Amino acid sequence: MESKEQKVVDSFIKRIRKRNEPVVILSHLNADPDAVASAILFHYFLNSLNVKSSIYFSKINKISKNILLRLSITYPKAEISSMNNFYVIVDTSNSILLENMRDRVTHYLDKTLVIDHHSSKGDLSKAKYKILKNETATTVIIANILKSFGIKLPSNLSTLALTGIIYDTQRFRFLSINTLKALTYLLENGGEYEKALRIMYEYEIDVSEKIARIKGVKRADIIRIGKYLIAITHVSSYEANVANALIMLGTDLSIVVGGKKGEIRVSARATKAFVEETGIKIGSLLMKKLEKYLHGEGGGHETAGGFNGKGDLHETLRIIKKILVKELLNSSFK
Repeated sequence: MESKEQKVVDSFIKRIRKRNEPVVILSHLNADPDAVASAILFHYFLNSLNVKSSIYFSKINKISKNILLRLSITYPKAEISSMNNFYVIVDTSNSILLENMRDRVTHYLDKTLVIDHHSSKGDLSKAKYKILKNETATTVIIANILKSFGIKLPSNLSTLALTGIIYDTQRFRFLSINTLKALTYLLENGGEYEKALRIMYEYEIDVSEKIARIKGVKRADIIRIGKYLIAITHVSSYEANVANALIMLGTDLSIVVGGKKGEIRVSARATKAFVEETGIKIGSLLMKKLEKYLHGEGGGHETAGGFNGKGDLHETLRIIKKILVKELLNSSFK
């Protein structure tokens, strides 16, 4: 029996074939391993069905670059000037994260397929074709789509997909039945788990990131509420990495604000225990709440989230503290 996901993809592909137009696959700014793996896997899938596609990343992060280099993976890069009007968006449903492609994509939502695993849904959820599931990684969704279509993957792409899942599940801290199904499919197609792990963790932190981490710790306001430690800080870059580092140092919730020249980026991370015991979901609650006070969009998962928009750094820090206090007072935590 054809799944809901298969029906959506089938319908999208039939529409493309009628128009005989190529597809452009996009993801969010600073594309992480899950975003990169998702885009490249879906490109391979379309290519196997004789549907021409190319990929546009406005920027990919350093870990993703290293993974592609180590696995000798290349992809056809789309030129903005030659782009057509059929799009596949992976690993985000917020158009603000598409940067300079935002207006073009939102103008053609009737010709756009969105595949995303985040619990909070952004404006791209209005696309005609969409697969929006609260899952551990977008790569999990796409791997299972490929499996349902009987697609065989080469070993290096299977290994690439493993890195995407390892990255977003934080080395399988978060699992689901669909995650296990995807892992089985990828391993059966020659995915090398040990190699994926080795590539993921051979990433060297450069000096600028080290400085950002140190500054983030030095500037952090540490708030203790009962048994929980909350860190709120600001840096000019590497917000997500600083937030992860603060969690590794022992905080239960870390919120890091960054950005320059009126641009605001917020990254937040929390432990599973904090979310379960307080009932505060980071992406769909904390980051979404920022939209009421600042111009921008937020979202994410239960334990991780982000916000991108415009505003003043210190005003953003003040608003975050205000929202946090209010949510903690209203939470299930006593």
